[in-house]
Amino acid sequence: MREEFDKADWSSWNIKILLDILLEETEAGNRPCGNMTTRAYKNLAVKYFEKT
Repeated sequence: MREEFDKADWSSWNIKILLDILLEETEAGNRPCGNMTTRAYKNLAVKYFEKT
């Protein structure tokens, strides 16, 4: 049996926050060869939680 999850609220504001964080991580060098590093994913989670 599959668990039911709430869907994310991807408003324009949330998308902007996500893209800003992704840009920060890319500029910080946490996306070598086009793939995000473990550090980048952890930073993304922390920063997104702080900003939303």
